[in-house]
Amino acid sequence: MNKRRFPLLVAFLLQPLFCGSSRSAMPEIGWPAFSDIYLASGGLETLPAPAVPVNSADDRLFPEDGSMPMAAWYMDVEHHPANAVKTALANEGVELKDVKFQYKWIQDIALFSRTGALVLQAGMPTEILQDLGLSMGVLGDDDRLIAVSEHTAADIGAASRRMKWTFLEGGGLITGSFPDGRPYAILTPSPIDGARKLYKYKTGLEIGVPQARRLVAEDLGVEPDNLFVVPATRHMDLFISPIRGGVLLLSDPSKTVGILKRLLAGNIPDKERTRLAGMLELYKNGFQPVYSMTAPPDIAGKPMGNRQFAYDKHEVAMLNAVEKALSGRFKVIRVAGIFNELTKYDGSEGSYIRDGIDFFNGFTGANRAGDLFQITNGGNGLFSLEDYWRSALAEQGVAPEHVYFPGSYGYGAGLDCNGAPSGK
Repeated sequence: MNKRRFPLLVAFLLQPLFCGSSRSAMPEIGWPAFSDIYLASGGLETLPAPAVPVNSADDRLFPEDGSMPMAAWYMDVEHHPANAVKTALANEGVELKDVKFQYKWIQDIALFSRTGALVLQAGMPTEILQDLGLSMGVLGDDDRLIAVSEHTAADIGAASRRMKWTFLEGGGLITGSFPDGRPYAILTPSPIDGARKLYKYKTGLEIGVPQARRLVAEDLGVEPDNLFVVPATRHMDLFISPIRGGVLLLSDPSKTVGILKRLLAGNIPDKERTRLAGMLELYKNGFQPVYSMTAPPDIAGKPMGNRQFAYDKHEVAMLNAVEKALSGRFKVIRVAGIFNELTKYDGSEGSYIRDGIDFFNGFTGANRAGDLFQITNGGNGLFSLEDYWRSALAEQGVAPEHVYFPGSYGYGAGLDCNGAPSGK
């Protein structure tokens, strides 16, 4: 199941779960009592913006753009990370740490601070969570809400702090720092909507979007002016790669044809040439499904449904809107980084468009020497595409020897979804 695209349609079970030994199938939720995070009534109606974020610099979220050294990358090691992932992390001096509970999409539910503290979600009642458009990334196999708690932090030997108003998925968040050192956060609208609803639930008072933005900014440890809400319709780690210095690599499907033509004009292995040529045909002319030759004679081999394409106008419109929302403060660079391919069904003559290559869905960091690195998904046997991505990153200061492709992408999820970076 594509955990990045299905809406959250099931009821949430928010009661605390027992967390026994050092590893639990489900972490304890352990939401704080609402009275513990209730604000004094005197400041509720006006909500003046704070002079500085309420969190100290140490409490701020760890940046995902390589603007500070990455000390650790957390994941569920029982999902057996590939040896190539372990090697890449070791080469950059990053420790692979176990979150000590069984869950694959760690990035969506575990946020860490610059000093390694676990940043916990705000407690949200069921009726609010159900309306936030969350993906399947926050659900376990039994459709229960996955959440981390103070108990989770204790199990991994980390401190913790809980956000007061914010509930979000890690895939719907991009963090980093501007060249002047000030941290930024890029969000989808969902956390702002959730903060407004939680505020009304707890106080009975309505607040507007600007006030909700201030609350979320405080939770994330950024100034309100450095909180950016973009009209993304899916998780942003699928099409944005943040790089140190306020740089954002943003997907541009329209550039794919040019990249493929350039690669085909070079010296590449015949097997790759055949696949890239088929990919180019798909991006230029699309794909027309047809009925099987074993179908009734009057339809066998004839067109079935509409012509399909590697990307559609709605995707392009969304990406353009994201660029417009961010280009004033960021250096937004449009690049091709997603390569879909026409693939045969196993045991069938039919074909489908496979989303098997997404280089954006990796993670960027810096090692202790200050060198940028990126560990991302592989090119599915198309090493010429990996070389292209290395060159794209090299233009932004990531040396080719610090770019790795150990991940596997498909069905809307890849390497970046599996783990969470930390400063300790």
